[in-house]
Amino acid sequence: MKLLLILIALLFPVIAEAVAPVTLIWQDNSNNEAGWIIEQKLNTGSYVVIANNVPANQTTYTVSNLVQSSLVDNVYCFRVKGFLGTIQSGYTNEACHTVLKLVAVNAPTGLTVTPLSQSRLDLKWHEYCYECVAQEIVVIQTNPLKNYSYTVAPTTETYIVEGLPKNKNVSVKVHGELPDGTFTPYK
Repeated sequence: MKLLLILIALLFPVIAEAVAPVTLIWQDNSNNEAGWIIEQKLNTGSYVVIANNVPANQTTYTVSNLVQSSLVDNVYCFRVKGFLGTIQSGYTNEACHTVLKLVAVNAPTGLTVTPLSQSRLDLKWHEYCYECVAQEIVVIQTNPLKNYSYTVAPTTETYIVEGLPKNKNVSVKVHGELPDGTFTPYK
C-alpha cells in the first residue's frame, strides 16, 4: 500500500488570533484498507496519533487544533498510514506546515511630552512592537505647518527633540516601522 500525502493550508495573517485549519490530502493506492491512521508531531517532538480510525476510501482529513505561539514558529508535521485489522501499511511522506509565531505590532503607548525649554522637548513612551526595525517620531508644528521627523532604534523609549523654533505650538506622534516598510498606528 503506497500513499502520497499532500498538505493544503489556508493561511491567516501573522497577527491572526486564530489559526486556520489545514487539510491533509493523500492518494489511496489500496483497495482493501479498513481505514487510516493519522499522526502529527510538533517541532522536534515525537509523532502522536491524532486520528486512528479515518474511514476507508476517505482521502482527506482536516486538522483544526493548531496553535500560534508568541515565542517560536510552530512546525506541524503529519503522516498517514493505512490499516486492515492488525496489518498496517508504511507511512506516507511527511508533510509539514509552519504556523508563524504571533507578532506584536502594537503602537507605542504612554507617550508623554515634557518641555525642557522653548525649543527642546523630552519624549517618553513604551515600545511594544517586538518585530519593529525602527521607530519614527514626528513633531508637527502648526502655523506655519512644518513636520520634523526623527528615526530612532526600535527599542528606544526616550528621546530629546532639540532645535525646534521657539514659541511654536507642536504635536508629537510616535510609531514603529515593520520589516516590510509599513508602520504601526501612531501614538
